[in-house]
Amino acid sequence: MGATSNPRLTGALLVVAAALFWSTGGPLFRSIRGVEDWTIAFWRALFLVVVLLGVLAVLERGRVVSAFMRSGWRGLASGLCFGVMMTGFMLALARTSVANTMLLMTAAPVFAALLGWALLAERPRPAVWVAMAAAACGIALMVATDLGGGAMIGNLLALMIAMAAAANIVILRGAREINMIPAIIIGGVISGLVSLPLADHVGTHSYNLFLIFLLGVVQLGCGCILYIFGARHLQAAETTLIAMLESVLAPIWVWLLLKETPTPYGLAGGAIVLAAVIALTLAAARRRSGVAGTAQPAA
Repeated sequence: MGATSNPRLTGALLVVAAALFWSTGGPLFRSIRGVEDWTIAFWRALFLVVVLLGVLAVLERGRVVSAFMRSGWRGLASGLCFGVMMTGFMLALARTSVANTMLLMTAAPVFAALLGWALLAERPRPAVWVAMAAAACGIALMVATDLGGGAMIGNLLALMIAMAAAANIVILRGAREINMIPAIIIGGVISGLVSLPLADHVGTHSYNLFLIFLLGVVQLGCGCILYIFGARHLQAAETTLIAMLESVLAPIWVWLLLKETPTPYGLAGGAIVLAAVIALTLAAARRRSGVAGTAQPAA
């Protein structure tokens, strides 16, 4: 069965592609020299907003304001979630360890499953729960050697990112027929406004700005667009689980491009997460769209 006749498989592949784009952030970020984090965050958000406004104008034939109006409260709510996700990661990293942040963010699929169940009547299949448990164990193994206490505020921020990701996917699932690119733009505006007072703009020469452009438009923008289209075809828990593939792919890019060899724990944990996502995607390929639709309410 082709992906075109299986919406669930199409959604899974789109979210895998989103995770692939998002995972390139590590080597791009590490290649930027002499620019403070908040300055990168501001320029990344600016590039994202400008380019996506242009894309939206083309898709909507100039009716940009109308597109924002049609997105309604869902666009605003999703934009707020995107804004939290875009800026919250750096806030968390400044206050707790990378390992703590990554581990706490694995709560996103669980939150998404519970919200999807409560608000959308999406009862995750047993295979999804098994895959979530396996992926969480894999992430825990990846970061096991680096876990530390960290400041409680940083740990809470990381948990807030997971909650925002879960809420966002439920909002997107409820807006399957709406162009939600305005939500990404709203998220970029929020991120830019939060970052602007803390940005010093030192080191923003042409090469660094080009790398930040790639971070904003390619890594973040393309990933978010693929994510919102993929979310239309998957349950909330499945979407957030597959997106966790980003945590596996990011170290691979750093390994290949920056020659930073992952630890044995990292390789083993990454293999577990990858196996869980592959198993879930293959399961989606075997499920006919009609069967998948019986587990979800009519749109």
